[in-house]
Amino acid sequence: MTKRRHPNKSAQWRKQKYYRHLALRDWIFFARTHDKDGFTSHLDLAEAAKVNIKRHLKIKGSANPYELAYDDYFDNRSGMNKGRHIAIVRDERCQSTF
Repeated sequence: MTKRRHPNKSAQWRKQKYYRHLALRDWIFFARTHDKDGFTSHLDLAEAAKVNIKRHLKIKGSANPYELAYDDYFDNRSGMNKGRHIAIVRDERCQSTF
């Protein structure tokens, strides 16, 4: 990333300008920031390895959120009610305007 911006600079120069080390971590990409009082702090780029993996359950292929037979199925799934409620309210509004 820094090689493209500074192709004629050495790796040592790029490391001093754009990277820092902390404990056992080396080559941490960071940015210097200043607060209102003038104190300098560092913002580090987040490590991809530290991001937790969030697993998702697949929806049954035959399940249809618009069929009443699958209401219990979708009610038991967390987070699905919010989107379905908005869609149902929107459908009721459309029917009442006709």
